[in-house]
Amino acid sequence: KATYHHIEFENYGNYEDIVLLKNEKSKFTIYRYYKNDIIWEQIGIVCPFYSPMFKIKNNIIVFSFSDIEKPPEIFILKNRNINTININFINKNILKYKTDIIEWKSIDGIKIYGIFKYKNLSDPLIVFIHGGPTSFSYISTYDFPTLFMNYGFSIFLPNFRGSVGLGRAYAELNKGDLGGKDFQDILDGIDYL
Repeated sequence: KATYHHIEFENYGNYEDIVLLKNEKSKFTIYRYYKNDIIWEQIGIVCPFYSPMFKIKNNIIVFSFSDIEKPPEIFILKNRNINTININFINKNILKYKTDIIEWKSIDGIKIYGIFKYKNLSDPLIVFIHGGPTSFSYISTYDFPTLFMNYGFSIFLPNFRGSVGLGRAYAELNKGDLGGKDFQDILDGIDYL
């Protein structure tokens, strides 16, 4: 179960293929569909944050990526060799916090996931709910919720039913019930924490 954010058609040499960008609970994968060939995968966020994408030309893939260790950088993949270009003016010495992908069961047994960022488990919690109705919270070194962590808060970013990252069926689980079970998923996640 995954969400597909972007596709490109590749015509390289003697073959044609479809290159896909897949997101499964914040693990992003770029792969060739017909060859069933994983080119690259990592936990974090492919940018732009709310519409992840990449470009491919002559077997070279270019995209921007951020994870819990690095602010966004440009990744250039050629024959599986990775080069990066730093595009940030962000201080490389910014504070880094623990980040976990957590899972819990909702009141009706559906498996829900989210992101928990913290310095100390005893810090007060802020719940940061993404918009939508079909969107997602992501992992990145430096994002808006992280600003609050500098003031002693932990951050919970739930990907309740209706979020992307676990396939279309999961993204449509809140159809006709906005603010119902999706809200309960958030409350269940808070209780889990």
